[in-house]
Amino acid sequence: MLKTWRWGLLIMMSVKAAGALTLSEAIDRALVESPLLSVQRQAVSQAHASHGEAVGAFLPNVAASGRYARSPGEAFFQGISFDVPDENYSVSTTVRLPLFAGFRNVSRLEGARSAGRAADADLSRARQEVMLSTCRRYLEVLKRQRLAQVAVNHRERSEDQLTRVEVLYEVGRAPQIDVLRQKGQLGTDRLTEIDARDGLDNAWNDFNIAIGADVSDRPTLETVNLDLNAPITAAPDSLVAIALNARPDLVAARARVDEAAQSVRMARSGRYPVLDAFADKTWNWSEKFAPEE
Repeated sequence: MLKTWRWGLLIMMSVKAAGALTLSEAIDRALVESPLLSVQRQAVSQAHASHGEAVGAFLPNVAASGRYARSPGEAFFQGISFDVPDENYSVSTTVRLPLFAGFRNVSRLEGARSAGRAADADLSRARQEVMLSTCRRYLEVLKRQRLAQVAVNHRERSEDQLTRVEVLYEVGRAPQIDVLRQKGQLGTDRLTEIDARDGLDNAWNDFNIAIGADVSDRPTLETVNLDLNAPITAAPDSLVAIALNARPDLVAARARVDEAAQSVRMARSGRYPVLDAFADKTWNWSEKFAPEE
């Protein structure tokens, strides 16, 4: 059985009106104001800091310490006793260089790199979600504006129709049932208008929250024209292959699998011995206070 595939390309074209908020401007504002992106950026910074910490495990560890001690003493001079305390000083430094840690350091470094790739992919995915959500909410406002205008037109037409039917009823050209029926239709159209206005207000609130604006703002949005007739010539299999390789959420998932594998390797490294090279140096000196003549 031969299957045929039909694909469409969504093309958005618009002409910017004076003072109107464009779709691209709305997306830029959403990318700046999005709390989700702020959290993901912090996650990226944390992942890169963990990578630097993992690199530091390969570097020498230098430690220094000092010690001071004062002990009482006694001396005699010309038959007179004097307090002569002894003051002892000690300074030491130690340099330790890891030579072999059972591959723990290597696994930790590779795991940190995988975590960094996952964090970068999560940030890219979050950007895509913010852009898509902003685009949908932008178009939702435009759609609700059209629906609200249609509801207003229907209500106005029902009012005009009710006026004509009442005139016909007064002159005896229409029965009373037509008047009652048209009043019922007018009530329905008014209720539809109220629902349409509520839907428009909700769409505005969602859109303003997405771009970080006040919920009471009602900027002018440019009209977006959609063209669904342009075909896509790429085969479905190739599109699936592109998605599998390019989607940030899949890239992040693969990076986390690598991170988990390195965690297992790091846990198994505990069975190996640890070999370090170190050198230390200590300086000691003391001072004894003698009585003055």
